Amino acid sequence: MTRPIDIDEIPDGPHNVDETEPAVILENTVVYDDLPIGSCDPFADQLTDLITDVNNVEDGPTKAQDGSMLNIDKIFKSMKSYGRYQVYFFVACQILSISSAMRSVAAFYKLGRLVPGYECHDELNSWSYSADEVRQQSTLVCSLIQNCTNLLTNSQWHSMYEEFQWVCGQDHFLATVQSLTPIGTFMSYMVSGHISDRFGRKTVIMVGKAYSIFSGIACALSPSFKIYLIFTFIGTFIGPISASASFSLIVESVNPKYRLIQGFAFQFSVGYMLAGLLAPLFGHWRIHLLISSLIGVPAFFMLFMLEESPRFLLQKKRFAEAAAVLTRIAKFNGKKVVFSEEEMKRIYDASDDAKTQKAKHYTAVDLFSTPKMAMYAISQIVTGMAMNVINDVFFYNIQDLSGSPFMNIFWSGALRLWTPFVAYGLENGRIVIGRRKLLLLSQGIVCLLLTSMFLIDVMSLGGTARVIGTMAVLVGHTLEFGLVWIAYKLYTTELFPTCVRSIALSTFSCTSLLGSIATPQLTYLSKYWHPAPYSGATLITLLSVGFAAKFLPETHFVALPDTVGQATNRQKLYREGKGQTTKINGNMPEENVPLAKNSS
Repeated sequence: MTRPIDIDEIPDGPHNVDETEPAVILENTVVYDDLPIGSCDPFADQLTDLITDVNNVEDGPTKAQDGSMLNIDKIFKSMKSYGRYQVYFFVACQILSISSAMRSVAAFYKLGRLVPGYECHDELNSWSYSADEVRQQSTLVCSLIQNCTNLLTNSQWHSMYEEFQWVCGQDHFLATVQSLTPIGTFMSYMVSGHISDRFGRKTVIMVGKAYSIFSGIACALSPSFKIYLIFTFIGTFIGPISASASFSLIVESVNPKYRLIQGFAFQFSVGYMLAGLLAPLFGHWRIHLLISSLIGVPAFFMLFMLEESPRFLLQKKRFAEAAAVLTRIAKFNGKKVVFSEEEMKRIYDASDDAKTQKAKHYTAVDLFSTPKMAMYAISQIVTGMAMNVINDVFFYNIQDLSGSPFMNIFWSGALRLWTPFVAYGLENGRIVIGRRKLLLLSQGIVCLLLTSMFLIDVMSLGGTARVIGTMAVLVGHTLEFGLVWIAYKLYTTELFPTCVRSIALSTFSCTSLLGSIATPQLTYLSKYWHPAPYSGATLITLLSVGFAAKFLPETHFVALPDTVGQATNRQKLYREGKGQTTKINGNMPEENVPLAKNSS
């Protein structure tokens, strides 16, 4: 009978497995060959495991009897494709995402800038202006407020706008501050990928999340808007360094079949729902921001239990650490198997490429190193910009929509709850829709929905038409940050090889901020041409659909590429699917070929 190897039963030194009780068999391994010298480490993804008797291995990489070698995706499949470790990782990231979502809602460019209504009850100076009238006639209202001694405000939420009296600020002040804020994030994303590849995914995540929580608390307690801005600008540089590392680590720690599930750990759905419900109850932006920040503290301590990416460790030739990490993850998942440093060294050292290949320092320029990768990059840049434009148009103009701003935020989260289930059903159900169709269909629908709101604005329609337009914007925002977001993130992870994957995530997060820089100016222009924000959102989504349709391939159930050669020649990559066989270097791989014969 087959049983897993107990870690306690294995002595120090070479791991000789008792052939009378063989370990669990892994299947369908493939060999990557003809890899170009000078690309990413071609052996960053190749491992052996303990089911092969070392005494039966000739000089060279540890191989199965069919001559094939393992890859990390197969390793994760062997130790349980989606086990307790992956669930724990998901929960930790989701709690942090809830905290982040609630904090973001209270920011100065979202609910923080909600405009109140003003009333003056002086004996000889009585007047009243609604929030909409204040937004359109802020200069007039400011002059009236300054001459009023008995002033009242009408609002459910004590916002920064009210506390810092932005009604008397220059009209372009907030638009300028909003456009400048992403600069810190821009700079952060420029270096975060390199920092992640230098210090590791986990270290970057810990530092970024720690400051994110700290800056939220500091902003809530800030005595003035200037102090608030200082903490915010510092936070925009330090906080986002963990974003790309988080996504890289979570998808590099699971079998390809479950990357989609792990990607939804970063969704803001529950956070937006809680924010929409709790913000009116808290009644003050400071209280809301403080509580939202504290929610993330328990999840931060959960991060200490996470492991570094084994792909990253192998690429850095830290074989002992890679073996220890994989062993601990297997134990977390209830699989008592062990991975050895010597076996990993043997795989790497036996390769002629490993002996001759020189280390290379990779930068964002390498994302454009081949024509195909350049086209992938351009498409991802446009889609990232579209996502930021849509998100900012929604929040910057939330008082311009029908209904309560708080309920609109609640619905923006609630309407998104179904997207993980639908995406997973489409991915793994009878009708399989891969990344490409998922992106094209969802982004295409978003474009149509935003076009409808644009036309309603152009024709200055109100009443029922405005309600329909609001519903269209809510659904569009839901799809953009439900299905489009996950397809976009997974595409970035799956299109680009290991040594530039973190750089790709940080680079595209960086370029997407061009949308955040432009949107505040579109919002400011709405004072002169009301449809301006939705015209920009419609145009950028149309471009996103066009570039994706033209340049992006399907990456559904395809192994993560480790080299530039694999990323360019994707037909060489191992594919996993129901009843699928895939040509590898011109040959059809045999199905269900064991690594070692079961001698029992």
